[in-house]
Amino acid sequence: MLRPSKPVAFALPDGRRMSTGQPKWGAIVGDGVSAGVRVTLGPGAIVGAGSTLHANVNVPTAWIPPGSTLRPAGAGFQITPAPVQGGPACSTSPIAST
Repeated sequence: MLRPSKPVAFALPDGRRMSTGQPKWGAIVGDGVSAGVRVTLGPGAIVGAGSTLHANVNVPTAWIPPGSTLRPAGAGFQITPAPVQGGPACSTSPIAST
C-alpha cells in the first residue's frame, strides 16, 4: 500500500478498535516476544509481552494477550492464552462482605 487513504486502527482487548489517525502505522510488540521465521504482523496488531509466535504465522490487526502462543492454522493463526496464575482476578474463594 504505497498511498494509504484510511488511518490505521489498533485492536483492543474488548474487540473494539482505536484509530491512530495516521495512514501508516506498524504493529506494537511487547518485551520478550519470540518470533519464528516468516511471521507477518498486520498494521495495528498488538502482541503482548512474553508471547511466542511460531513460524509462518499471519496475524492481522488483532490484540494478542501477554504470554500467549500462536501457531499457524490455515490462513490465520491459532492462539493459546497463557494460564492465569493467582491473584484476585482468578480467585475462586468467596468474597466476604462487610
